Amino acid sequence: MGLSHEERQTLQEIEERLAFDDPDLDALLSGSQQGHAKEVPVAFWWVLAIVAYVVFLIGVVMTVAAPQNACQGGGSGCDHPAVRTSQTGP
Repeated sequence: MGLSHEERQTLQEIEERLAFDDPDLDALLSGSQQGHAKEVPVAFWWVLAIVAYVVFLIGVVMTVAAPQNACQGGGSGCDHPAVRTSQTGP
């Protein structure tokens, strides 16, 4: 169902008033400012992904390589006393 002649004329007047009152909004709605937003290059996303992956790997390596029982020897950085792991019989 199409618009009548009067409806098309009214719509045209509204568009003209919009263009006169707010040209920026009119340009945005008409699509003439599509190049306004800058696109981020694909290379940036690849570099970001690689950096995130390297940081993740460093975290995994540090977690795996950390000594599990670093405080058992009673070192100066321990807050609790050393734990004996071997028992001597009578």
